[in-house]
Amino acid sequence: MTTYKAIEKLETTQEALANLGIYALEKQDLKSILNRAIDISCIILQQDCAVIFSFDQEANTLQVKEQAGCAAAKDPLEIVNKWDIGYAIQQEEPTVVENYNSEERFQLSPFLTDQDIKSSINIVVKGSGDSLGLLGFYSKEEKIFTEQEIHFLQIVANMVGMAIERDQHRQELNAANEGLREEMRRSRRYQREILKNSVSQRWELGSFLHDNLAQLLVSAQINIDTIRKNFSDPPEDILKELTEIDHMLEEGISGIRNLTSYIIPIDMEEEGVAHAYRFLIKQTQKIHDIRCHLETGEVIHEIENIEVATNLYHIIQEAIKNAAVHGQADHVNIKMSKPDGELIIQIEDNGSGLSDKSNKEGGNGLRIMKHRMDLLGGKFLIEDKPDAGNTGTIITCTLPLKYLTEKDAKPMED
Repeated sequence: MTTYKAIEKLETTQEALANLGIYALEKQDLKSILNRAIDISCIILQQDCAVIFSFDQEANTLQVKEQAGCAAAKDPLEIVNKWDIGYAIQQEEPTVVENYNSEERFQLSPFLTDQDIKSSINIVVKGSGDSLGLLGFYSKEEKIFTEQEIHFLQIVANMVGMAIERDQHRQELNAANEGLREEMRRSRRYQREILKNSVSQRWELGSFLHDNLAQLLVSAQINIDTIRKNFSDPPEDILKELTEIDHMLEEGISGIRNLTSYIIPIDMEEEGVAHAYRFLIKQTQKIHDIRCHLETGEVIHEIENIEVATNLYHIIQEAIKNAAVHGQADHVNIKMSKPDGELIIQIEDNGSGLSDKSNKEGGNGLRIMKHRMDLLGGKFLIEDKPDAGNTGTIITCTLPLKYLTEKDAKPMED
């Protein structure tokens, strides 16, 4: 049995209960609390052996949880009324045995028959509702338990019950939290797959428009040109029809090119990321009548991951739109840098700032931008400019450089 110098100095049951209560509140380890409860009780009551059993209601068994001073079996024990612990677990009041030789209600449990036990007390350990187990103390000498001692052990059993129940709740909470974390990880993986599939589907659609539909229209234009050349002196009405058809085809080709540029803004093989981002700035300035300045340095040439490149493109696009439409900004500055192994994109505007009501209406766009960065494995921050003399916001996107070149960007772990 473990001994504690502090316990040996305890002179009253009140001090022992106070010591155990404080210990149970401070400690999170159930095993330590149960051992302390056994040790204090055995010293105060001068008992030779103590066992704490856990109760399995479904299997109708008791199993040794902790023990001191005896060698109780670790295997589950079936609850049988003819044994003391089987009888005791079904009782509301403590089951006291002054001498097993004269006991007629039951017999000493088989696992203690070789311990030369004379007396015992078994107390049901309860939680807020059902029975959780049994607290048993055994003596090799005949002992009469006083009301004060029984009351003391009943309080100890209550403390043990609260500790067991608290541990069960903590385990259930941990399991629930782990389940929630796993669901979040699974949701993140699904979202990421959707994001990847979205990029892939955009490329498929863009490629179809560019490589098939646009080429068909170009072929039609060539055929019209051939028809013109084959007629040495075509009738005026035919020539007019051919010219109108040619104009219609040209408009269709131009529209397909614009749509393709929107669907797959980054053609990394032919033009590269830098060209796509510069084109975005020119296009956005015209659409929103806003001045934009893009400063990329050399880091933009390190972006080889199409998923990263495409989503950063849409984040910049959404940020400029949000600044112009909701923040009423007339100037946006975008800067890329790579300090300390990270890509940092700062998008700064001179709009009304986050506190302005109209700017708050851009919340959905902000959530989409943040969601894109989360799925890429980066961080998204938006804040008002720190300088009190200026209005506007600063959006900061941070992404590890290693994600720029890997085949798949990695999602941020929770």
